[in-house]
Amino acid sequence: MRTIPLLTILALFATGCGEDVESIQQVFTETEFDQVMNEVADDNYTPPADGRLTEAQIEMYIAVKKRETELLEAGASQANARVEQLEQAEDDSMRGAVRALAASKALADYVSSDLRAAHELGVNTAEYEWVRDTLLETAAQSMLDDIHTTLKQQQAQALHELTSARDAATDPALRDHYASAIAELEAEIQSEERQRQHEAADLAAMRHNQGLLERHAEQLNVVEAELKKWTMLDQQ
Repeated sequence: MRTIPLLTILALFATGCGEDVESIQQVFTETEFDQVMNEVADDNYTPPADGRLTEAQIEMYIAVKKRETELLEAGASQANARVEQLEQAEDDSMRGAVRALAASKALADYVSSDLRAAHELGVNTAEYEWVRDTLLETAAQSMLDDIHTTLKQQQAQALHELTSARDAATDPALRDHYASAIAELEAEIQSEERQRQHEAADLAAMRHNQGLLERHAEQLNVVEAELKKWTMLDQQ
């Protein structure tokens, strides 16, 4: 992400109010984004053929997230101090532009914060990205599994209710109606189960990764909660 568009906006602000924006530009045009991208451009990583994460990779991910939190916290404090200094030096007409540029820099730094943290720790950023993305996929699969479990419970409940209604029905036509509905639901359940069994081999690595995720859930939740305090979405 580059700050040129917002610098153009700032120039328009300056044109309208006659202010010299050079000092403001000097503060906010430098970001870590391009620097970090250049430094890690040569990092390469070939994921394992079986797609399985390791304990060491989970620990590496946690270490990177802890360092990322430290970087974002320090960056937020520094950015706030700079904005306060500049706002004291500028009149009211320029303060909106100052904050716009501050937001641009903060966003650029946030986008690259995890790669910067990994790079500082001597971690292969390409491997880190694979671990990060794999963890996201694993978490998403866990959500799908929860949805599937809920669906199975609902299907079982529906099957029980239909069976009870069929057994209680005295009208032959009504009994046939319930029997047909039961047959359709059972066929649906069996089809889904066959599909799950077919996918079982493909999900072997996912189940392994889910096990790792569960074992490290407490640590991961702590670092993610701390990181969330300093993400752009949580800044007021």
